[in-house]
Amino acid sequence: MIEPFHTDTFCRIQERAYFRALKRGFSPGQELDDWCKAEQAEIAERARDRGGDEVKLELGLREEAKAHGTMERADPSSEI
Repeated sequence: MIEPFHTDTFCRIQERAYFRALKRGFSPGQELDDWCKAEQAEIAERARDRGGDEVKLELGLREEAKAHGTMERADPSSEI
């Protein structure tokens, strides 16, 4: 089961994102990337701490499936 993010997790992600932004000099336009990378790092760290394989699911099996062509997006016009 995947745990929901709690306040302490949110704060750790926020801190990671802040330090990513600090490292790049707070240049605008990369805030979402900072957050996503910080979130991924937090999820990976939690998974390592638990020793579980859930990190693959949490970090985007969907993207992996798309990259390998095993998950096709349905064409909305074909549903008519």
